[in-house]
Amino acid sequence: MVIHELFPTVVGEYNLGRNFSEQEKEIFRSLNEMEKNIGNLNTTNKNVLDIEDLKSLKDKIIFYSDQYINKVINPKNKIVPYVTQSWINFTNVNQYHHKHNHSNSLLSGVLYIYADSDIDRITFHDNKYHQINLPPKEYTSLNSSSWDLGVNTNDIFIFPSHLVHEVKTSSNQNPRISLAFNIFISGIIGEKNDMTELVLK
Repeated sequence: MVIHELFPTVVGEYNLGRNFSEQEKEIFRSLNEMEKNIGNLNTTNKNVLDIEDLKSLKDKIIFYSDQYINKVINPKNKIVPYVTQSWINFTNVNQYHHKHNHSNSLLSGVLYIYADSDIDRITFHDNKYHQINLPPKEYTSLNSSSWDLGVNTNDIFIFPSHLVHEVKTSSNQNPRISLAFNIFISGIIGEKNDMTELVLK
């Protein structure tokens, strides 16, 4: 049998390719104004990648977002991604990050500042309605309604913003720390002759 994976939802996995600098670590430590999220905490600052000394991280995230767009979407016109919001999540032992997706963005992602691949996971959910329920003998990424991916320090995951995701209750004794971000685009989308053209600036 030949399996054709039609219309897949693509999660891009990348790596920062270096350790965080002492300056970056100091900035992470200084972002200690927190607010309660559902199940965990996040920074009150929702634009942390606008901090000048985090420009290298922001540039890397934009670079990978551009790679994702060109590899997965392969747009006809030149599209330029940019970060709209970014914040840091802190998930302590016995905390979790509720099931959610991200409105008003094209892509979303997570850069892991601290995570342990032996323990920490991100769970993605298929949010399509399935009228017929046929439990499989063995779950795979093709037949599951949810799927866990292991995460580690310096990993970056980028995915469509509509994709539902969560962090289940953490058993990691160390705080799991992640920098989340949303991506939108500038450029021309749609087609002039189809009366769907939209210029995003």
